[in-house]
Amino acid sequence: MSQQSSPQGLNRSIYIAIVVSGFIHAVTFFLAKSSFSQWRWQHVPFHSAIEVFGGAIAIFVCFLLLNLEKNKRGTSFNIPIAAAIGAMGILDISHALVEPGKLFVWFHSIATFFGGIFFLLVVLPSFIQTRLKSTFVYLVLCIAILLAAFSFIYPQLVPEMVIDGRFSTFAIMLNTVGGTCLLIASVKLYYSYRQDKKTDDLLFILHCSMFGLAAIMFQQSFLWDLSWWGWHLLRLLAYGVALWFALLNEKYLFAQLKHSVDRAEKHVEITEKQQAAILSSLNDAIVVVDRFSKIKLFSASAELMFKIPKEEALKINCNQIMACSQHANIISAFEDVLSHQKAPDHKVKLSGIKKNNNVFPLDVAVTKLDLEGELHFIAVIRDISVEVEQKRKLKQAVKDAQSANIAKSAFLANTSHEIRTPMHGLYGNLQLLRDLNLPPTAHQYVHSAISCSKNLMVIINDILDFSKIEAGKLDIESVKFDLSELLENIRLEMSTQAEKKGLSFDFKSHIAHAHWQGDPVRIYQVLNNIVSNALKFTQTGCVSFISEYDAQSSRLKFTIKDTGIGMSESDIGKLFNRFEQADITTTRKYGGTGLGMSITKSLIELMGGQISVRSWLAVGSEFTVTIPSEKSTSKEPPEQNADTIIKFSNSHILLVEDNKMNQMIANAMLAETQVQITLAENGQEALDILHEHIDLVLMDIQMPVMDGIEATKHIKAIRSDLVVIALTANVSTEDIVIYKSTGFDDVIAKPVDKKQMLSTLSKYL
Repeated sequence: MSQQSSPQGLNRSIYIAIVVSGFIHAVTFFLAKSSFSQWRWQHVPFHSAIEVFGGAIAIFVCFLLLNLEKNKRGTSFNIPIAAAIGAMGILDISHALVEPGKLFVWFHSIATFFGGIFFLLVVLPSFIQTRLKSTFVYLVLCIAILLAAFSFIYPQLVPEMVIDGRFSTFAIMLNTVGGTCLLIASVKLYYSYRQDKKTDDLLFILHCSMFGLAAIMFQQSFLWDLSWWGWHLLRLLAYGVALWFALLNEKYLFAQLKHSVDRAEKHVEITEKQQAAILSSLNDAIVVVDRFSKIKLFSASAELMFKIPKEEALKINCNQIMACSQHANIISAFEDVLSHQKAPDHKVKLSGIKKNNNVFPLDVAVTKLDLEGELHFIAVIRDISVEVEQKRKLKQAVKDAQSANIAKSAFLANTSHEIRTPMHGLYGNLQLLRDLNLPPTAHQYVHSAISCSKNLMVIINDILDFSKIEAGKLDIESVKFDLSELLENIRLEMSTQAEKKGLSFDFKSHIAHAHWQGDPVRIYQVLNNIVSNALKFTQTGCVSFISEYDAQSSRLKFTIKDTGIGMSESDIGKLFNRFEQADITTTRKYGGTGLGMSITKSLIELMGGQISVRSWLAVGSEFTVTIPSEKSTSKEPPEQNADTIIKFSNSHILLVEDNKMNQMIANAMLAETQVQITLAENGQEALDILHEHIDLVLMDIQMPVMDGIEATKHIKAIRSDLVVIALTANVSTEDIVIYKSTGFDDVIAKPVDKKQMLSTLSKYL
């Protein structure tokens, strides 16, 4: 802190005040014990005025000290003194607000006690003093306020302060301790003053000594007697000293305030020269024109924008630098904009004309201005050539992206068809081989080949699903389905896989209700993928599957746990990334495209659900899936089992298929059903041989002469009740929508699963 030398006269005055306070203490004490021993003057309003006045001064000085501390001025102990005097001020004001009695004496006594305790902080070592900040003062003030509030709310908890007309021992103790601390603090302040010669320290020596003497006087007085009023006079004088301190610092405070105001005025004041500089620095052009289109102001930025010197611009009409195709002149365009008929923000798109006659796009904000009784228009003009070009490029980029997306979709659709067609031949022949009486070894080979075919189709479907999700074209259905049957299929399929690996598969379903509303295909796909992954990455131990229903959130909940390789936190973060598995070595060891979990998460979110993962390396993983679903009260008619219902001897099917291999597979798969089959190699031939005894049509889509969609339109026109089922490799969402709108009753996807085909046929034959 900066040191401040003390004027000799001021110091002498303070010493005199200290002596006078001691004299007042002695005189009032003597008179109270002799001539005025029976004198009492109970005047509560006067007493309250003294205490409120003193408390207000104390709080003001408290915040003054905080301000001085911030500016390295004031006493040598701003923070402890601010805390002490602030607490005393709050408690003295509380003292003034109550009637004489227990609370009356309590507030006075704790004001003295806390004031003395906090003033005593000045004796702490300097390294501790430097750690006390303004936050400490605010904390003390809050404690004082809370103590006062607690005393007002729970007065019965306040100790007895007056017994038989005299102050209690506890009350005397509080005042004596507080007064002693104040006197000790005054000694410390005097010692500091002797070192630093700071008048502010000397003032608070007077303050502490007065309060200390008043507190010591307390134990010798009675309520309202002469000594009681005597130490109140001393307290008032002590607060007067605090006010003296404030007045001594008044010049500094007002000088600081004046400096702040001067700085503010300096910042606010902008000269004409500065205004011109600001206008010239703007990128937007400022042009002012009168109602006759004459240019009156042309900013420096306007000169750069239009490539026209200011002197030349002030001689021409604004129609020579701006044009609007919708209006005869610029003034008409301005008035139209300001009428709110076209742009509430008073902006209009115009064309700018440079000196070399180059035209460029403008965005113009217009306002009206009355200058000496004459109407003018202010135009804030922005060159939007860059924005217009960016929009053009963006529009072209969107168009190119849409074209690329259409091309990609066409490519994927064609690729899907081209892959599925040979896959149909491969998978179909393998299923036919499986049904033959083969040696055990051959049967095992066929079974392995079928498994590989299924895995290949999973990869193909993942790629196609990924493409649909990316394009936002994958639709989620909401149909009634049998959840118990879906879960049973999961149990049967996964139990078989677990048994092959020597794992335990613990399956538990706590869902009693069978029929639900949702997308069974996607729910099965999600659960199948997660459980398959759990089995894939588990070498020993078990995989558990638990299903339940949370009625509160109306969600189906599925929990899949395994004792597999587990994942670290960083691996979990990459789990749902596209084309990425948790670890690249995982891909090499276990296989997979890295699309499965990304697709799974996307499907769950499309269904409005959530997926969460917990995992521990070398311990295992736990996946939790929740999917919104409602119970369905009406039951769907049960599907007939294809394994038991395979006899269609009284039915006649028209098979429309141009591929010889596909014809052979379809005939072979349906042979055991004893159904009668008529073959047509294209849509036109199907129409030619169609007759009334045909019960069902299996229709390929891509065929020469006439495709399946065109043929189905004609068939439905002839026999609207005839069931037509698409037998095709084109099974995208868009394709299926087209089939349904054309009149197809159902779809069987290639490569055909024999059981699925027989099950579908059994619904119609």
